Amino acid sequence: MIVAAKSGVSKEQMSDRVLKGAKYVELHLVPSDIDTEEKRNDIIRNVQETGLEVRVVHTPINRQYNLEGLAKSEGFKTIEKTCILANNISKITNKDTHIVIHVELNLEQLSMWGLFDVIKERLSYLLNEYPHIIMDIENETVIELFNGRFEFKNSGRLEHINVCRRLREELKTDRIGLVLDTCHAISTIRLLQFYIDRGVHHNIDLKDYFLEYSEFLNVIHLSNAREFGDNKNHGTGFDTDEEVDLLREMVEYIREIEFNGVLTLEVQEENYLDTKVYSKLHGQLRNLFNIE
Repeated sequence: MIVAAKSGVSKEQMSDRVLKGAKYVELHLVPSDIDTEEKRNDIIRNVQETGLEVRVVHTPINRQYNLEGLAKSEGFKTIEKTCILANNISKITNKDTHIVIHVELNLEQLSMWGLFDVIKERLSYLLNEYPHIIMDIENETVIELFNGRFEFKNSGRLEHINVCRRLREELKTDRIGLVLDTCHAISTIRLLQFYIDRGVHHNIDLKDYFLEYSEFLNVIHLSNAREFGDNKNHGTGFDTDEEVDLLREMVEYIREIEFNGVLTLEVQEENYLDTKVYSKLHGQLRNLFNIE
């Protein structure tokens, strides 16, 4: 297992991660980062000049660039540009590069609306055209407050494991996997607890996520969620005794499933040019749990 920092594509952000002791990073993109070959080459140059090793690239976080976005031209083009960047990074590292992508619908919905076959066809093209990428599907929070309105995600619990499994089976590939985002998992568990308490929904706990994901798990996004994980409570660190106990619990689950992928410390910062929350969490893992 390797531990990675989250970073934007600028040399300033990457240099901060080096200063904070990071060796590996997961790059988080916005569409304008990758819209031209020149910009993608600039990212490669920043990576080489800072000496970081990129192991994961996150597609731009916007629902039109989710897995469902492969069905439309705009989404497909941006996702393909992410694949081009990741494949070029692999030529430097001599290792496959993981691409993180969200999905909002469950397998039943994707199938009955005709989206699954389109996604499968276009994923097949991308995996064949860019042989050094691995596509990993990330869990989302089941309910999210976005621009003042609630959004509901039907892949928010464990349902997208079925999407992953079906794609692997039909495309006959092991280059599709999963990302477990612990902040999204914690938020979802707390939100569903209202229904669980009323006997409407069957119970699920954090250990279930780790155990259910373990078969196809390539990347873990490790962070905390305060309250329901909205806005400033999303992707937080572990500061109180109770939060450190939660971190300890998740580290035990990571060990129990013998995870050997990329552990990205995907935490929110006040200043992404001075990553204090990342530094503290990295220190906690190193000092409390002997994880480098």
